[in-house]
Amino acid sequence: MSKAVVAMALMGGATAISAYGSYAQGKAQKKMYEYNAAVQQGNASAEMEALEWKKYVHRQNLRKIQGTQRVLFTKAGVSLQFTPHDLDEDTMILAAQDEATMEYNAAMKARGYKTEAEVSLLKGRAANLRGKMQAFGTILGGASQTMQTGYAMGYT
Repeated sequence: MSKAVVAMALMGGATAISAYGSYAQGKAQKKMYEYNAAVQQGNASAEMEALEWKKYVHRQNLRKIQGTQRVLFTKAGVSLQFTPHDLDEDTMILAAQDEATMEYNAAMKARGYKTEAEVSLLKGRAANLRGKMQAFGTILGGASQTMQTGYAMGYT
């Protein structure tokens, strides 16, 4: 086997290895982005689960506030039928507004995580496609160089 044939074979092998590296890198990046998307989806779910706990704690605090208000009114000799009842009702309204704010904030945060997940998936698909295109480009470039070398060495 002549040196020219060996050189051309080595060029072809190097091209194949380089192309496979580009392809494998694209696949690995896609998997990384898919993992990131899964984490972000998990964050969105965790945010909504945390909302339920925050609402529970908020309601417990509300009960404590209402109990304290009732005790203080009773100690002060105030009847719980009129103004304190109105205050209790106002406290419930404010608590409901607080919960609505918590729900909105959690939903917006979860929406952000879901959007990040979608972007990660899109980046993964793009990285995978880029890897394939780079591999294809490497093969074409390597084949061209190998053919030029062959022509230069008299293999036509």
